[in-house]
Amino acid sequence: MYKEYTINISLWYLVKLLFVGIRDFFKLIAYICFILLPDLLVNWWVEGAILSEYIEDYKADIKDAHLRRRWGTFVVGISENEIFTNEGDFQIHDITSYHPSLGNSEPYVILTNGSRIVIETSWLKKTERLKVDTALQKLINGKRT
Repeated sequence: MYKEYTINISLWYLVKLLFVGIRDFFKLIAYICFILLPDLLVNWWVEGAILSEYIEDYKADIKDAHLRRRWGTFVVGISENEIFTNEGDFQIHDITSYHPSLGNSEPYVILTNGSRIVIETSWLKKTERLKVDTALQKLINGKRT
């Protein structure tokens, strides 16, 4: 059974979304100015690469880095085999531990490769946060038995 948790639109949500959008916009501008353009100019100057061929190579990189993110009200999706977050989709068997939220912290999972994936449940209502916590604890603990 697949369950998605979404946000009810409120003023706080709109303010938070505005700040996230501004942050992501500046990340994209910084990526273009400090990574893409210098690399493009160096390759054009040294190798004489044609601009259209070079941009085709970078389309996938730009899409993966900035445009793959789910926009809108999506926070987290939980199925029997996967967890879907804004940071990516993760198989349950790749998760070693789940750490629920404590106080003002966000819950997170630790993957087998050691990376930490934060689940941004602060966007949700308290009752929905508790549902996400219990569902993930059951799912992760059920995997170990």
